[in-house]
Amino acid sequence: MPTVSRKIVPISFIIAALALATSSAICGGVYHTSAHGSALSGVLRDSALPRGNCAQCHSQHGQPGNSFGLFADNYGGNKNALCFICHTSASGTYAGQGVYEVSVHNTSPFAWWPGSAPAARPASDFGNCANCHDPHGASDSFGLVPSLTVSREEGLCLACHDSSGPSTNDIKRQVTKLYDHAFDNSGLARRHSAHEAMIPSSYSSASRHVECADCHNVHRIGATGVHTPGTNAASDAIKGVSWVETTYGGSPGVPPAFAPRAGNYLTDIRYEYELCFKCHSSWAFSASPPSAPSGGVETDQSVEFNPNNASYHPVTAQIKNNSYTIPTAANGFVRTMESPWADISGHKLMSCSDCHASEIPNDPAGPHGSTKPYVLIASTSTSDNALCLKCHKASVYAPAEPGNAETGSRFDTQTTRSEASSHYKHVVDKRIGCRQCHGGSVNPGAGSISPGSTHGTNTVPGFMNGTLIVSYTPGSCQPTCHSRKTYTAGPE
Repeated sequence: MPTVSRKIVPISFIIAALALATSSAICGGVYHTSAHGSALSGVLRDSALPRGNCAQCHSQHGQPGNSFGLFADNYGGNKNALCFICHTSASGTYAGQGVYEVSVHNTSPFAWWPGSAPAARPASDFGNCANCHDPHGASDSFGLVPSLTVSREEGLCLACHDSSGPSTNDIKRQVTKLYDHAFDNSGLARRHSAHEAMIPSSYSSASRHVECADCHNVHRIGATGVHTPGTNAASDAIKGVSWVETTYGGSPGVPPAFAPRAGNYLTDIRYEYELCFKCHSSWAFSASPPSAPSGGVETDQSVEFNPNNASYHPVTAQIKNNSYTIPTAANGFVRTMESPWADISGHKLMSCSDCHASEIPNDPAGPHGSTKPYVLIASTSTSDNALCLKCHKASVYAPAEPGNAETGSRFDTQTTRSEASSHYKHVVDKRIGCRQCHGGSVNPGAGSISPGSTHGTNTVPGFMNGTLIVSYTPGSCQPTCHSRKTYTAGPE
């Protein structure tokens, strides 16, 4: 009978081999190319072991009470204890343990992975890092998924933020509307990088893109991440992201000085518009603006909102001479603005998302999507005043026949001493839309409505740069529809 040679294999080798085999099965063989498994830059909890070695996280003999043979329990009452051995301080888009632990994605009972790929986690695991991250790495048809997440880009976020939950904010329904921010556009897939540099080329030309992470830092979002009306301050929903700090000088019609700031910069984002300017300004596209998905060519909104301009909505600064937005003797003590803008302290500042958001008031806040062009809360057609009348009172600017009564407008019979010179005569009787006189083109009398027309202009006061206006000064208007008219102008 022939002699059979047997080689004794150490039990530690068998366990390590099983661990590697299991890891390979779980992550499709991508572990050694992942951020944790890389031999060059992988996890290094124990300097006596090679980087990325399974034993950096797993104990061959296990620890009593710990799942998956981990050195520290990562679940239940010890949520994320293993992850926090290494991931304590801020790095990249991660804001640090202390910030994450008070964020909504850690504290909300709705923050758990619903499945189906990978399989759903129990609701009791809410806030666990493993809801969004696979520590062994994951791959899809495009290769390794960045940042150790279980799914790529919006596929990760919309798994929870859809009609089936578990999140109560259905963002997926918004981004499938006719006009949206296009981060579910497959043509823009894989342009975003978790570590993209804060340079214009990251947000323009062939690199122009938008993903959830461009506007939200998931490790930073607070439980009260809703914008406060009446301010332009950045809400907790957008804190921790990269942004473009702006400083305006004293000249109108020019862009501000730009200072790009990376995410988790020591000075956090101050104003919502400094996030929007990351794409919607000449900082990104210089002298080559892209086409707007809703039509036309995009304008430099940093120039339009310059607070030294003749007219601007109060996004970057308060309006200087604005007596008609508060009740004073000049307007017969009439409130001309809707709430919250009607309040003396509340009308002065606004944010981009006050106008750019879903057309349904109770939808999740933010410019995710709308059925209206330019992701607006209401129609912008030439004859439809719905957008303007969201803030400016219809009883003032589209009133019933007022006769000689004070309406609160600086353009009514009471002020101008002319029945023909009134908002009633133009808006109600002649059915001329607000934007046909107030905004609608970059240059007065240009003949076509252009995007950005009511952001701001340095051409004329009062946004009198609509397509029907050839020239205007307070008390003297030359339109395209009749001869020049002069009248008594109300005070600014």
